[in-house]
Amino acid sequence: MANPLRRLFDPGDWLAVKPQLDPLAIRLTLEHRPAPDEYKLRISVGLLVMGVVAAVVYFVDDGFARFVACGFGFFGLLNLIYGVVQSRFEMSLAITPDEVRVRKKTLFGQQDWREPLSHYRGVLLRESQLRNQSVGNIETTRNYQIIELAHDNPARVIPLYVVIGAEPPSGVHKAFAERLRLPALAEDAARGPVAVNADRNEPAHDPGPPPSGVELTREGETTRISVGTGLLGRTLAPLFYLGMVLLFGFIGYQIEPLAGLAAAGMAALLFVMTFGVARVFGKESRPAAICLTSERVWIDRPASRVPAFIGTIRTAMQETVGAEAPELHPVVESLPLRAVERIRLDRYRSQNREGGSTPLPRLLIEAEAGRLEFMASQFDEGKLEWVRRYLEWRIGDY
Repeated sequence: MANPLRRLFDPGDWLAVKPQLDPLAIRLTLEHRPAPDEYKLRISVGLLVMGVVAAVVYFVDDGFARFVACGFGFFGLLNLIYGVVQSRFEMSLAITPDEVRVRKKTLFGQQDWREPLSHYRGVLLRESQLRNQSVGNIETTRNYQIIELAHDNPARVIPLYVVIGAEPPSGVHKAFAERLRLPALAEDAARGPVAVNADRNEPAHDPGPPPSGVELTREGETTRISVGTGLLGRTLAPLFYLGMVLLFGFIGYQIEPLAGLAAAGMAALLFVMTFGVARVFGKESRPAAICLTSERVWIDRPASRVPAFIGTIRTAMQETVGAEAPELHPVVESLPLRAVERIRLDRYRSQNREGGSTPLPRLLIEAEAGRLEFMASQFDEGKLEWVRRYLEWRIGDY
């Protein structure tokens, strides 16, 4: 549904319905109708608010009061329209061994369509992140695990199972794939949907030297792979701060030559003090890394050296300004190399208070027992792709 206004008043959003079909059920069907108490409440509230607004506009001879009342009336009208639309809405889904049938009945008519099951690419398991309002003004990200029938036409994509949580329902995913005789697919940012149990046609090869910003070190039998700022970023940062010092000095010099020297010196001292404090209180002993031996793989996240009171202040400031660090949901601490089923790259969408989102590349090392997550900055997707190919090569050698 491309029309944004129609999408706003669509009570049949699949994510809102949160279907949870049983892959072992005799019939795969879904019947959805909005709860009567919900749409009756919306209609009642809408009528009440609009009645109060009409009374204010009629009896109160004040332009500002009427303007404020009309603002409330607008939201009352939205509730009324949505409640009326909900009251006449019905949606049904039926999946047979041969086809998918969907019927939607709204206030404006009925829409029915059918699609052969063979036209679907497979059963896709993906993760979605949405903003979630919690206590007060504190906002967090809510993770949705979605199992859906993947189709080239977005209008024909059918969610089968939607659950809130961090752990992927892999068992349900495989059960749907077996039931519908379709490939089990997983999202991959670089390769598109990939088959979960597909064998690699070609053995993985050495991806060559690591790109700038990827550090490969060996500590005995352990190989550590960390992702950080590349050579360009490490070069530009000092040049930027040097430029700021020169700018302050130039501005001060226009006033008085000695003032320019003092301004440049104070700016340089400020930056030195800032880096010193960050080094003492904020920098980790070493960056997070993917660690690999001949038997196991794990994610090493060294504990920060930030004192407890500094961490408390930092958390309070992040909540005040609406900043949120991406949540990590490691299901397991380490995995045996022989148990690794696939390594893929996806994007975690970090939400912000303004309603936007920032896609952050995330490397997932998955096995039947769980998965390992390694996240990088939004500009490091190419680096994580090299890490993925390197891990596939190393794990394939054992």
